[in-house]
Amino acid sequence: GINNALIQQGIKDAETGKWQGITGANGKTGSIYTPSSNSDNLYDQAYLGAQAAISTQFNGDNYTGVAQLSNPSNFTSAYKVGYNDVYSKDQQGVYYVSTGTQMNKLLTGGSTSVGGTVNSRIDTNHKNIINIINDISLVGNSASNGSNPSLSNSFENLTIDGNNHIADWYNQNYTFNTGGDGNQSVHLQNFKTIYGANYWGPVAFSGTGNVYFKNFNYIGAQLLSAINNQVFMDGNVNVSQRDDFYTSPWESNVVEAGPGNQLNLYIKNLVLNKGAHYFGTAGAHSGTSVVYVSGGNVTLSENSSMTVINRGTGGDSANGYGVQIDGGSLNVNKNANLNIMQDNTTAGSSDGGIYVNGKSYNSNAVTIDGGRINVETAN
Repeated sequence: GINNALIQQGIKDAETGKWQGITGANGKTGSIYTPSSNSDNLYDQAYLGAQAAISTQFNGDNYTGVAQLSNPSNFTSAYKVGYNDVYSKDQQGVYYVSTGTQMNKLLTGGSTSVGGTVNSRIDTNHKNIINIINDISLVGNSASNGSNPSLSNSFENLTIDGNNHIADWYNQNYTFNTGGDGNQSVHLQNFKTIYGANYWGPVAFSGTGNVYFKNFNYIGAQLLSAINNQVFMDGNVNVSQRDDFYTSPWESNVVEAGPGNQLNLYIKNLVLNKGAHYFGTAGAHSGTSVVYVSGGNVTLSENSSMTVINRGTGGDSANGYGVQIDGGSLNVNKNANLNIMQDNTTAGSSDGGIYVNGKSYNSNAVTIDGGRINVETAN
């Protein structure tokens, strides 16, 4: 009924940080909705209960786990439902992150040094879902620009859900060495905007692995450089590469690795799932290819679309194409659209729209099955 709907909505809004985010200058964050503890509204009570439980999950920036509710008779039933929902999810490995340091410590145990992690919470015994419930910055936790220390986490799946928040990854990169069979997955999804200066990208696997991108805007250097990783896209993914620096709510003129001559993706396989939309640009000064797949395929599934703007004559091991494939194939399926828009830079015009070097002379390097490829040349 309506009462249960109000309670569930209050819980959901607390667990996604709907009312939390940047409220002032220099990335200051806060809440724009603070219900009274005396409110008799079921939404408010469930929201307050969930918030109270979330506040016990970390002691400062260190994970301690949600404590059981003390003196439950002092609280309303809606409050207890909200609190216990968070408590139960915490036991399963669902986390609610309000700062960059909290997320960093969940993933690394506090260490980003080469050679592994210490006491990471991410493992095979938990669901490994990190809910970002505030706009966050990793500036204080970042590695040096261009580094990608390997983190020894053993897990099957990891989800980092932005819940429509903003994150400044700064120079940080999380490259996971799971020691698994190569079927492990990382999901990065639902961010209003991610900023990043590291040319390895926000997340990756050091060996084989699957990286899922869904519903976010990325501003910075490269989204992913991991030649043994497969990428799957859902929803809307937009990548805007900056030439020299980016400015986020926390930092101004952050110098990027590169700069301006990085790919969006340097990977093994790219699949746009049904209905997905990907837009990507190369830098305007130096430029290079936008997507470079080596030893695998680029596949646009039914009703998906991919629009890329390539510039320049090459950089970062590529040659300035919109889509560049070595040892694989390009597949455009029913009602899918691949749009290549070539552009010029101060370094010169792009090398071309599409380059495909198949696995053999007899391979079907390009297959169009009810889709379209559109190439616009530069002036």
